[in-house]
Amino acid sequence: MRLKVREVTSRRYPSWNTKQHPQAGGAQIVPYRTKGRGRESMRKLTYLAVFEPAPEGYGVYFPDLPGCVTVGSDFEQALQNAAEALGLHIYGMEKDGDAVPAPSRSPQIDVDTAEGCIVVPITVFPELVRNELDNRAVKTNLTIPAWLKELAEAQGVNFSKVLQAALMDYLGVHAPR
Repeated sequence: MRLKVREVTSRRYPSWNTKQHPQAGGAQIVPYRTKGRGRESMRKLTYLAVFEPAPEGYGVYFPDLPGCVTVGSDFEQALQNAAEALGLHIYGMEKDGDAVPAPSRSPQIDVDTAEGCIVVPITVFPELVRNELDNRAVKTNLTIPAWLKELAEAQGVNFSKVLQAALMDYLGVHAPR
């Protein structure tokens, strides 16, 4: 008997997603190779972050993205929070229709930045962030007659599943975005 050896690929998950993927551990995501399919096309953005030491940890800001700031009680937490903040900031800009500025090679560090600051490149894949945020489950409230609720509960109806299927049918959507 001859066995076929299949190429095994691994996929790293973003450090901002450590709750769902504890193996993430701050690893940088890279497009992965699948046998016979070539490289996945995924946009990768790397911005320089400035880590400012403070008595209670680190403050982080991105000179190229005003308003994108975070903190961490230690460097590792600040690093994870920086990746999450960057992903969310870019997601918000794109959702609002704002232009995302190109990363600069040498950021303009604020003159008030604390001595001993560290400049670190932070990489995100906006499509992964968008996919996770757009497809997360959200709670919504609705009003139906009491008799209908009682009848559905008696038959073990999953309200979320029925509402989702009905909305997709009503909107003519057959697959998630």
